[in-house]
Amino acid sequence: PTVILDPAVSRYLDANPAFVEYMGKPREELIGRRGDEVVYRVPTLENPEALAAEFAATGRLLSIETQFQITPGDERTTLTSFVQVTLDGQPRLLATMTDITDRKRGEQLIDEQRAALEATNVELTAARDRFQALFHVNPVPSTILDMEELSYVDANQAYLDFYGLTREQVVGRSMLNGGQ
Repeated sequence: PTVILDPAVSRYLDANPAFVEYMGKPREELIGRRGDEVVYRVPTLENPEALAAEFAATGRLLSIETQFQITPGDERTTLTSFVQVTLDGQPRLLATMTDITDRKRGEQLIDEQRAALEATNVELTAARDRFQALFHVNPVPSTILDMEELSYVDANQAYLDFYGLTREQVVGRSMLNGGQ
């Protein structure tokens, strides 16, 4: 979506079909009006003074992330670039937008899933630590076995004492030779 604006009054002077479609309004409702007259909630920019200074110095702003609503509840996020141009001898502002709403929602979902995974990892680590503590103080001789490798993964002190073995003689050894 691309639009040409009158920078003095921020009115839309012309718009390509992609902009008209993106805004979801007839072209007649857009041309000659300001953005705040055709959207439900206009974008708010972080650090507008710095952006204004950059634009004054360079005549352009590239890939500024903006959030706005065309209609209530229709939150959109775009990367918008503004370039100062001269058309028919008049200063104009060319604005192009790339909608990144789906990408931002995907990033938010990934962040939420990452946080849930981290919480699950904390819970699993705590459960593992509780299990290990209980396993090692269990008075019943016990081992943990790797059934695929047929080897001892761990043995509690009661097991080692009962068989008169050391941990080094058991852990990592094949269970076929009694852990020795």
